[in-house]
Amino acid sequence: MKKKKKKIRKKKTRPSFNRPVRSAREALKPELLAPAGTREAFEAALDAGADAVYVGTGSLNARAFSKNFTLEEVADMTAAAHERGRKLFVALNSLMKEDELAATVEALAALEHAGVDAVIIQDLGIWRVASRFFPDLRLHASTLMTIHNSAGVKQAQDMGFSRVVLAREMTLKEIRAVAARTAVELEVFIHGAMCFTYSGLCMFSSIYGGKSSTRGRCVQPCRRRYQWAGRKGTFFSMDDLDGLDFVEELGRAGINSLKIEGRLKPPHYVESVVRAYRAVLDLPADADENARRSVMEEARELLAQSLGRPGSSGYFLSSRPSGAVSPTRAANTGQYIGKVASSVSDSSVQVRGKVVPEQGDRLRLVDTARDTQRSFTCRGARPLHDAGLYELVLPDGWDAKPGMLLFRTDMAQARKKVHKGEAKSIKSGFLKGTRERARTVLTSIESQYPARRKKEAASSPSSKGQARRREHEVPLWVRARSIKQLEIASEIKCQGVIISLSDSALRMLDSRRGELFQNREVVWSLPPIIQEDMLGRYRRLATSVMHLGYRNFEVSNLGHISLLKEIKIKGGRKRKDRVSGQVGQPRRAIKLYGHFTLNLLNSEAVRAARDIGVSVPQLAVETDSMNAERVLEHAPRPLFFTVFSWIPLFTSRLDHSSYAHGRPVSSMRDEQFYWQKGNGANVLLPHRPYSLLKQRHELEAMGFSALVIDLSNWPSAREIKRRRKGKVDLMSILNRGREFNFDARLW
Repeated sequence: MKKKKKKIRKKKTRPSFNRPVRSAREALKPELLAPAGTREAFEAALDAGADAVYVGTGSLNARAFSKNFTLEEVADMTAAAHERGRKLFVALNSLMKEDELAATVEALAALEHAGVDAVIIQDLGIWRVASRFFPDLRLHASTLMTIHNSAGVKQAQDMGFSRVVLAREMTLKEIRAVAARTAVELEVFIHGAMCFTYSGLCMFSSIYGGKSSTRGRCVQPCRRRYQWAGRKGTFFSMDDLDGLDFVEELGRAGINSLKIEGRLKPPHYVESVVRAYRAVLDLPADADENARRSVMEEARELLAQSLGRPGSSGYFLSSRPSGAVSPTRAANTGQYIGKVASSVSDSSVQVRGKVVPEQGDRLRLVDTARDTQRSFTCRGARPLHDAGLYELVLPDGWDAKPGMLLFRTDMAQARKKVHKGEAKSIKSGFLKGTRERARTVLTSIESQYPARRKKEAASSPSSKGQARRREHEVPLWVRARSIKQLEIASEIKCQGVIISLSDSALRMLDSRRGELFQNREVVWSLPPIIQEDMLGRYRRLATSVMHLGYRNFEVSNLGHISLLKEIKIKGGRKRKDRVSGQVGQPRRAIKLYGHFTLNLLNSEAVRAARDIGVSVPQLAVETDSMNAERVLEHAPRPLFFTVFSWIPLFTSRLDHSSYAHGRPVSSMRDEQFYWQKGNGANVLLPHRPYSLLKQRHELEAMGFSALVIDLSNWPSAREIKRRRKGKVDLMSILNRGREFNFDARLW
């Protein structure tokens, strides 16, 4: 008999997140991508040399308060850009509410018909609709998706995105590493305003005012003045990003596109900044040092004329940039041109400054004492005999007090130079044809909806009693940062626990703490921010808990899905669980639960989360009750919802030297906050938690599968110790929080 030859299996190499950066990408001359919020800015960007322009349409973009463009105007600008060999991208990067689905589908149909070069999106629901029904649309993953490592880029690539806009909080070293480990196109912000928090994780504007930044309605609380440890300042106002010195380096890293922020900026800003970066990008590779110096000086002069905020290198050179925040400086855009010295009359003031504004300039008057500002068009200014003093005419009825600051945000001469292109005629049937296509798509989407649940009549006493009895059928889950926090919540009768994945939690898994997990589902939670050099650590931690028999994980970022998919554990055998001491069941597949930072605000987003592997999604905490009810009418189950949490207002990489740790932060309105340091990111927490436990009956009636009590950001370690000694009533804390947007219609 012939002996069978043994098949030699090639050893599979496991992806390493710590391997040296390879030179897989060739050095590129990146695309220069410019913003436009008006037709004038669009023309200015093209005239100045932008390779592509991005604009917004309707209210479903991250600048909902700007004028934005109609779909017909977008079609016109697409044709105009293509005639000049340029590209047009459209930002549809807001979160979509349930009742905005029809408008979104119509917009996607029109953008596909117009032939736009790409659509920039954040919402997973929009991704699902676009990828299923509009395959010709090229999709770019917005920076609001908080993609900040190679695992996140890999997941976006697997979902079919053509390009990923990286988070602005990444260093050059991290950008190089991600570019070397991925194949999809990458886009990096190179110039413009910086958010204090990671984009997509800001809750401040939404919690304090109901104007969601993830829906493009941000009122910029980061630009306001606060008091911290006896000092007043703009502690959270980032200086503008100035990446002029890093253009060549990013090209060598293989970055495909350099993006300028500023869809709310005037045309002269767009023109000046684009010309500056165009000059540097067009430098010949063999240019000598004198030529380079001359071009850089010219570019610097152009940036100085743009009237933006003072610039810094952002995070390019350091994960803790010392010059990124200037707490003692006013947080306004524009050129500082003086300070009000005294009042001359009811309609004019004396201003001390070196620059005299011209008639037609746009000016901003800032009252730092009250943290308020007002903008107006200059009606005239007259130099006085005293050097450095001039008289300024104010709008009728205005009152300016000594000490107020004056900024110039736009120049009359610059506006006169801007060329406005002629709008081309759009065929009258343009939208008519797309609406028919949109109706067909909507019919297909609605066919997947489950049969509407019959609502109980709440008028009869019997039905109310039944609702009260059913209230306890909706299980509670507890989310905690550590096993110590789980001990505090031991009196809460819960079906499952979600605990942060960490070395300390693994060390504390012993027989003495096994009772915390008895008869409960255990889910291990990954943090929303995992820096590139920390991917290996969390991969090791996840592998360790899998070896103990755990298979449930909570994901709060797209990158977690890719990270967990790559972990291979040999299955089939039964193992002894070190925690319970019992022999477990045969190994099962990983089950993913969603955290509210995935920002699922509509039923299509819920389905999208399930499509990419999240078996138990969670609705966004930003939702209002009306939207939640509509989502639950259409979304598949199970669906979780967090009803208690100290929700991070800011999730930031920055930790400035002026921050007073352990001391409360207060706003000019006497609102109290706490700064809490973390491993991957630091958070600003509100004094009062968010709580909907009083609405538990209403949430149960809507049809949520489980309600989550999140204790992970409990801000006071001292209060935890008091609770463990029985001095703090846990339930009183759980019921005292604010309701967030639930009872007020979310913008």
